[in-house]
Amino acid sequence: MQLHGARLSRLEEQAPKVRVFGLLLKLFRNEKWPPFRTSCLCNFDTELKSDRPEDRTAAVYRIIADMMSPFAFPMPHRNGLPDRIPQHPARRGERITRLAN
Repeated sequence: MQLHGARLSRLEEQAPKVRVFGLLLKLFRNEKWPPFRTSCLCNFDTELKSDRPEDRTAAVYRIIADMMSPFAFPMPHRNGLPDRIPQHPARRGERITRLAN
């Protein structure tokens, strides 16, 4: 029950940011970099390390993860994708050609 209450309170904290979050995604899609950088810093406390595309994308992923955190599972889901991931990582130079059954 405490987990449910914590999720609800986190969701209530995120509610005012939903509109700004949508605007941030539009700025990213339309490549409006100065306003994007400002919005990341002012609205989401995320500072871009540089203007490289990798850093912009990392900032968007971090903000998305933060906004979606109330919906995240606290543990791995046992009936979903984790069961289909190969048990052993590929050795160096090998390719994984299909998912394990």
